[in-house]
Amino acid sequence: MTPGHVRFTGVVSDAGSADGPVWVDVPETCADAVTDRLDPWLLWLLPHAFATGQDVVLDGKADAELLRNAHELMEIWCRWRPDRRPIRVWAEPAPEASGSRAAGRTGLFFTGGVDSFFTLFHHDEMSRVHPEWRQRPVDDLVYVDGFDIPLSATEARTAKHETLGRIAADTGKTLLVLATNLRETGVKQPWGPVMHGPALGGVGMLLGNRWETSLLSAWFCHEDTDPWGSTGITDPLLST
Repeated sequence: MTPGHVRFTGVVSDAGSADGPVWVDVPETCADAVTDRLDPWLLWLLPHAFATGQDVVLDGKADAELLRNAHELMEIWCRWRPDRRPIRVWAEPAPEASGSRAAGRTGLFFTGGVDSFFTLFHHDEMSRVHPEWRQRPVDDLVYVDGFDIPLSATEARTAKHETLGRIAADTGKTLLVLATNLRETGVKQPWGPVMHGPALGGVGMLLGNRWETSLLSAWFCHEDTDPWGSTGITDPLLST
């Protein structure tokens, strides 16, 4: 387990080859903000279940709006994969949350690339220029080990953490580094074309008691509707 982190693990039972644990290491300072709902596991498992035609059965509660969004997401995927049909997601709908989450904190998935920097500066500028939007500036820069850089690449991960730490300090943000084996498990699907949007969306759901808003940097235009893991029509469905 990553030092200074708490590990959250879900056990996947699959009729195929995806049996085993999926774990996420969350900084100890954020452990209390991890949701007790199964929203993140729904997003992490859905691409594999859709591709293999298996229903998802969650042993717990999930947000009712996310359950509806998951079906709409699969309807879009069916346009891209006419040979597939939406699978059934079985879960107990969670009661609606009362009150605001974490005083409206905002997290931004941040790799240090041009898309991440644009979202950071643009979002904060729009928050300043348009106070009537009641949009909070970015609070947290979020990076997930095991997504862009493999868990085994220790030196590369350390160098990335140092770079992101300097950026967070210079911009007055909090850096949160998580780690997960999701991309190495049997529930993986092709990363770019399928998985990276739901993977990040699931992390946003995991810390749902910390953030009211989590931001994914767009790398497409509004008119782009080609099949991909993160698009302007699918990303908004990765939410409650």
